[in-house]
Amino acid sequence: MVFLDEPTAGMDPHARATTWRFVRELREQGVTVLLTTHAMDEAEQLCDRVAIIDHGRLVACGTPAELTSVAVAEGVWFRTAPGLDVGSIARSLGLPDGSVVEERPGEYRAGALVTPHLVADLAAWMRDHGATLGELRAGRQSLEEVFLRLTGEGRA
Repeated sequence: MVFLDEPTAGMDPHARATTWRFVRELREQGVTVLLTTHAMDEAEQLCDRVAIIDHGRLVACGTPAELTSVAVAEGVWFRTAPGLDVGSIARSLGLPDGSVVEERPGEYRAGALVTPHLVADLAAWMRDHGATLGELRAGRQSLEEVFLRLTGEGRA
């Protein structure tokens, strides 16, 4: 068994990749690796199971796939220019006002059941308004987004 506490903190990208490769080799050799990290991409890449702890309390535990797919059953996230008219987007998608929000500048969420029709309507709105799509995700959050939701972002 190997305990690693923030093994890649402060490392450059090459050293980080080398460390990740070393951790994977340990796992392949049957070594149990207990890894603590604040880097959710690291946990998503290296861990078979992830435990999210908030103020000493276990708030979630499962595989990265379980935590990210169960977290959100519906929703489209997209990144483009900041300050778009979210009301106009919602209306073009056939959604009520307030269903499309700009969570951070240039990062939007449309809370709706994800269908090909919804994605096509969003693409058409962006085309018609000259908005360039930077990223599009549907029905799944990153482990970092799950972590933030469970450990305080948006909580009282």
